[in-house]
Amino acid sequence: MKNGRINIWVVFIVVGLSWNLCALLGNAQLVQQVQIGYYGKLVDQNSQPVAEATVHALVYSSLDNKAQPAAKVTAQTSVGGLFELNSTGVRLDI
Repeated sequence: MKNGRINIWVVFIVVGLSWNLCALLGNAQLVQQVQIGYYGKLVDQNSQPVAEATVHALVYSSLDNKAQPAAKVTAQTSVGGLFELNSTGVRLDI
């Protein structure tokens, strides 16, 4: 999971830098699509891993809060509750 955390931070930094550039220039069209790799672990209320659950996420191609999702992605958790979501966009909502 250590690599997963590094990938998450890299994606958020890239998206954050793109968003700040757009804010400075006032042009939302400058946001570039990036490869998003999200790694997680699904646990229950007792911190026990949840196996064979489906995780859903929405991918957006715009930073606009009113934008419709560009895609939906799903992943299945492993026996240990681990999952991985991969897509291309500017924002991922899980």
